[in-house]
Amino acid sequence: MTHYSSTQIPNCQTQNSCYNKVNEIIKTDETLPKQLTNHINYYKNYVGSAIYYFNESKKDVEKINAFCSDFIDPKVVFNINDYFFNIRNIFFYLDNTGLKSIELLTAYAAYLQKQEVDLITEEEIFLDFVLINENLNELKTEKINKNNYIGSLKESTKEANDLAQNFGFSENYLAKKNFTDLFSYYLAINEEINPEKEIDTPIFSNSVGFVVYRVANYENLKRINAKLINTDTYNLYLFLDKTLGFEKSSFIEFSELNNRIIKNIANTK
Repeated sequence: MTHYSSTQIPNCQTQNSCYNKVNEIIKTDETLPKQLTNHINYYKNYVGSAIYYFNESKKDVEKINAFCSDFIDPKVVFNINDYFFNIRNIFFYLDNTGLKSIELLTAYAAYLQKQEVDLITEEEIFLDFVLINENLNELKTEKINKNNYIGSLKESTKEANDLAQNFGFSENYLAKKNFTDLFSYYLAINEEINPEKEIDTPIFSNSVGFVVYRVANYENLKRINAKLINTDTYNLYLFLDKTLGFEKSSFIEFSELNNRIIKNIANTK
């Protein structure tokens, strides 16, 4: 039997309704350059999609629990497959959320530098510019600074890999992509050098991606159910709450940073 904890992630039943929940939190301004608004809209879509699949996975847990008995119903095969599919999608969209947030901070830094914000130190937007650079500078080190957004993102990546091991996975995909390459990309933008290499960032999805498989028959359901009993769904959902929840999460931390930047940009026009 699997379990999940209560969270501050909103309950929504469609991708559109989940997007609308996110849209209420994170702001945008259509007077900003199109590149910035596109980044913001993509970010909101990724967060909304992760929340949608989170809610779908909760439905799967409830269905799986209903079949946790000596009687094995073949319908649970589909519920297990759906559960793994939805968990994989949560992490897929978390990947995109993290990368997009860094791309947005990078775009903000380039835009504000072009606007010569560094020359108006008396304005609030200058403090935002400093904070953005502090976050981006965090990308050049493997150490985790919990006092800024990028530090929180790096900590989440580590926690995701720890959870993957609790699920019974020994693979560690954290080293496959790293923040250092993205920091190099950020430097290249500011030095007006055209970077040729791919932008990399830590990923969540490969840590759990290989659990997405089809259960071919229900003769193995007892073995699979034993695996689900050991699955750390409770702590997984606690982790997702810290990442996607609408209170004291990485999402809220980034939204507050984004909203403040947008407000202060508008005040300097």
